[in-house]
Amino acid sequence: MTWNASDTADWLSLSPTSGNSAGEIDNITLSVNIAGLDAGNYAAIVTIYAIEATNSPQTIAVNLTVNQAVDEEEREKEVEEEEIIDALNTAKLLDIGYNSPEQIVTVEGIIVRTFYAKESKGQPTFLDFHDPYEGYLICIIWKEHKQTGEPIRAMFMKAFSPNPETFLLNKKVRVKGKIEIYKGDPEIVLYNPSQIWVVE
Repeated sequence: MTWNASDTADWLSLSPTSGNSAGEIDNITLSVNIAGLDAGNYAAIVTIYAIEATNSPQTIAVNLTVNQAVDEEEREKEVEEEEIIDALNTAKLLDIGYNSPEQIVTVEGIIVRTFYAKESKGQPTFLDFHDPYEGYLICIIWKEHKQTGEPIRAMFMKAFSPNPETFLLNKKVRVKGKIEIYKGDPEIVLYNPSQIWVVE
């Protein structure tokens, strides 16, 4: 059986537009090009003809929604307005950890002390914003994810060579994550290097 396909929109293209079927399924890929389109809703019809078929033609409706582009100046303004919490503001971090544990926050401070506990269970890396660390925020990098077994420390060693405890020591950083409470102190567990970056 020979078939042909066509559509009713300039923004839509089909591939292939024709073929032959002996009973197997033939796939048609629909591609969209929104260049030059204003924000709004668009509709098109795909029609498939096959002379040998008794139920030809068949039609399929295709709906497209083009959202308003985000203004880059507005995006930058939103980033600038994002609250940056002082890493030493323990009271505020504890309040968030206890009352809004799912909230993602951005914290800023200087890493003044680091320690890789290679002989401890889970082989954690500790990044401290205060010395002594008790009563203040700590960031933790585990060797691997406790649930999935995915290697975590290896990613940080690649991103912060030769290792995070050496690279980040005495640097001002920003950290993004959820505030967890451990023995009454706030902590952020880092799962990906994108959660922490050095700032001037």
